[in-house]
Order: sequence, then structure tokens, then C-alpha cells
Amino acid sequence: MGKYPDHFNMVFNREELKERLDTYVALSGELTRAEGEHQFKSLQDEIQYYKIDKPTFQHLGIYYERVYNFELEKIPGDRKYYSRLLKQLKDDCILIKDDIIYFRSKGNLRDETLFRKESKDNHIFALIKALEMIEKYLLKADDPDSVEEIIASYPKIKWTGSIAELSELINGLKLTNVINNGEMSLEEISNHISKFFNVEIKDIHGSTHELYIRKETAKYSNKMKTKIEQKRDDLIEKDYQRKITKKT
Repeated sequence: MGKYPDHFNMVFNREELKERLDTYVALSGELTRAEGEHQFKSLQDEIQYYKIDKPTFQHLGIYYERVYNFELEKIPGDRKYYSRLLKQLKDDCILIKDDIIYFRSKGNLRDETLFRKESKDNHIFALIKALEMIEKYLLKADDPDSVEEIIASYPKIKWTGSIAELSELINGLKLTNVINNGEMSLEEISNHISKFFNVEIKDIHGSTHELYIRKETAKYSNKMKTKIEQKRDDLIEKDYQRKITKKT
């Protein structure tokens, strides 16, 4: 059976959520029938099951069900939807704050009351684990930053070489198929590189034509090659001097 991908890489993927939820419901039904017939050998075994063993499985079902319903109920264009759900999650957690503290402190004084078959709250640790996962999901879904905004939030990177050098670099990326397996056009690559390096290339095709008709077509690439070879020689010399010093 294939391993499921990360739970938090499913934002907006209702089909994936439904598949996991259906699997959980089927397995949970079998588990409930088995529980009804099972007699625990000791109080410690019963506590271990409801405190540790069952929550490991049960919290996933709670998580999938809630997140699936979140995605079903989301109205297109509601940009504050996940923010409201985060506030609601906070309010829900306040109601069980003492249980959350008990869970995080790894306490055991309430175990004999909480984690018994007849206890209506024997699912509390599964719920808490699910709520922690739901928080992570909602925080990811609520992130308003687009790729452009994220890049803009970082210190500006400015291309300080010539447009001819940048055009040569863009053409090299296109011709060697190292961007999206070569499936992006020269213009698309140029637009992305221009935004990243905060520089305007008015006509990448015109720049490319000038590049191909000049005497030394790969002038910038040759310059980089020379610099890389020089760096290699410097590293070899540095390593040699280190070995000489170590021997002496």
C-alpha cells in the first residue's frame, strides 16, 4: 500500500480528503466493533489504549472530517474564511484548556477517570492532537502572500551587470532546458528573471538577436568559466598550503 503524502499538502484538495475520510470511517467501524467485544486484562491496559494507542489513529479521523467540511463550506471569494476558522478554533480550545494542559504536561492523575471504556471523554487526547493539526492546516491555508509578495518582502536583489550579460544568461537557461524541463518560453523566463533581479528587459528577443550576431557570442559565459577556473585553482592552492603547514 502506498504511503500517504504529508497531511498539510492537501489544502483545497477535497478529493484527497474525501478518500482519506472514507478509509478512516471504514476502519473506525471495524475498530468500534472490536472494542465492544474486547475485555481489557488490566486497568493499565485500558488506560494505555484510550490514552495512547487509540488517539494515534482516531485523531486523523477527526482532522480529516473537520478539514473536509471546511473545504466543502468555503464560499469562493471569501478571503477571511480561514481567519474566522482560526478564531473559532481558539474559542474551542479555550473550552478545553485544562485538558490541553493535562495533555502537554504528560500528567496521569486523571487517567483513571478519563481513559476508561465508559468515559464520554476518552477521546480527548485524540481531539487535542487533531486540533493541533487543524491549526497548522488553517495557518497554511490562511497565508495571504503570493509568490510575488513573498519575494518582495525580502531585501531587493539588483542585477548590476549589463543587459547583454543578463540576456546571455537567460538564453543559456532556455537552451539548456534547466527551467521546467525546457517548457517555458524565452519571454516567460525573461519575465521571471526580470522580477527576481529587479531589472527591466524591454525586448528579450531583440537582445537575443544582438547576442547571436556579435563577434563573441558567449562572452559572459566565457567570463564566468574563467572566474570558476580561477576559483578552482585558488582552492587547490589553498589546500596545498594547508597540507604543507600541517606537515611542518
